[in-house]
Amino acid sequence: MKISRNFLPTILAAVVLALTACEVTVTPDKTTFSASAGRSDAINAQDDWTAAAITNLALGYSASLDVWPGYDPREHPSVAVYKSGAGAVESALAINFPSPERLGDATAINVAGTPFASLHRIDQVSPAMAGIFAEIPHFEFNADLAGVDSFVMIAGGGDEFLNPAHVDWTAAFIHEMFHRY
Repeated sequence: MKISRNFLPTILAAVVLALTACEVTVTPDKTTFSASAGRSDAINAQDDWTAAAITNLALGYSASLDVWPGYDPREHPSVAVYKSGAGAVESALAINFPSPERLGDATAINVAGTPFASLHRIDQVSPAMAGIFAEIPHFEFNADLAGVDSFVMIAGGGDEFLNPAHVDWTAAFIHEMFHRY
């Protein structure tokens, strides 16, 4: 399906509106996520970058579910990779990824109350995956991660734009992931 570039700002606007509101409500057959309620203990127990990324991406995913007929962000394996200020790969968050253990030491995160099919925190990223992630400056539309065609977005790295606690990072994540559609 080819979509005119004139419609691309629509998804960005939808994500920004959702992130600035405290609650997102979508159609009854879709998942509803609230920023003020419904966060699982597993999400709250994660470090700051992971919790911020999960919360903001859940709002962004929910907001983008009905933007274009047939587009569902949950159908795209995605990985958010956190880099240190020096650019070293520290950890990752696998989203709807079919085999997260192939990325490294994967710990499942409870997805109850979120629009995600699965979430896994990767604390010990495998050397092979760390090498791939290290080469990605901001995002990659089609990264081959252990045989899985995936969207990858960098978080951290000392770049203010790549802070997962900021609306801009989440809007960019959702917007750029849409280009896979």
